Amino acid sequence: MDEPSRDDLQRVLGAFRREGARVEPLAGGLIHRTYAVWAHDGEHVLQRVSPIFDPDVHENMVAVTDHLRARGVAAPSLHLSEQGRPWYADSGLGVWRLMSRLRGRPISRVETPSQARELGAVLGRFHQALADCAHPFRALRLAGHDRRRHESVLRRALTQHAEHQLVRDVARLVTEIGAELEQLRPLDERRTQLGHGDPKLANVLFDGEATALIDLDTVGPVAMALEWGDAWRSWCMSGAEDDSEPEFRLEVFAQAWEGWRGHAMSPLTAAQLDELLLAPEWIALELSLRFAADALNETYFGWDASRYATAGEHNFARARSQVRSSRSMRRSRHERARIMGVRPS
Repeated sequence: MDEPSRDDLQRVLGAFRREGARVEPLAGGLIHRTYAVWAHDGEHVLQRVSPIFDPDVHENMVAVTDHLRARGVAAPSLHLSEQGRPWYADSGLGVWRLMSRLRGRPISRVETPSQARELGAVLGRFHQALADCAHPFRALRLAGHDRRRHESVLRRALTQHAEHQLVRDVARLVTEIGAELEQLRPLDERRTQLGHGDPKLANVLFDGEATALIDLDTVGPVAMALEWGDAWRSWCMSGAEDDSEPEFRLEVFAQAWEGWRGHAMSPLTAAQLDELLLAPEWIALELSLRFAADALNETYFGWDASRYATAGEHNFARARSQVRSSRSMRRSRHERARIMGVRPS
């Protein structure tokens, strides 16, 4: 969908009764187009919602944000549109939402021990606050953590794009991914609790301390190993997700683990700890499958045209980096086990 014009943005803001407000793009979002809004009643965030989400996901968001605020955890308020819903649908411009703006900004890299501890603590508080949320979560985004689906999409891409310039590179990488996966035991994903669903670094606001988790349209039932594996993969790697030589930073992991322990709802069993130990390796390999398929399908929410000629090239760099990330995580496994107090099997 094309970039909306100023008139388009004012039309959307009018649907939320804030026409004439100052609006500027906010950098950082890959899935949703995001804008800062200064209106008569304060600061807000305007987002054009990705079509991968059913608009009904906003009913989940309202339930979650109301519940979090009732538990003393910072969360945005979604504003009703003239249509009487917490989103606005326009046949030409797509689906939009307007929310109150929270204090803080995302950071691009964990630089200090206190930031790492804050990350663990903010996610722990988030889980603790949602523990008694009884919302049914009927409308959910297609599961992001689904290795079998990613493998199926990748097999189909290899067949459909047999003439793609990257197909041989992708096929070789798939062999590497398979070898790495064979070294990991499957995770038990049947036991779930409410989690964020995408607790990457870009979804945490900081203002000295970690103030809030944002992009709450992914909240829902999730296996905690997948939730924490995704968090550690994002928080602890040395560079961006397309870094050619990624390294897992044990010092960040240790501090984040320490930050979480103060908000743990109950002691973890040996089996749960063992799954958490393997989780970041699983997540990295799962992402490598997804990015490898994206490389051939030439799709992704966003890619860096200043560094790569095509979306496919950027996605292949991502896929290769995630395989290398998994290897770095495996090298750190015994130290991570020591920090967690678990004996690796």
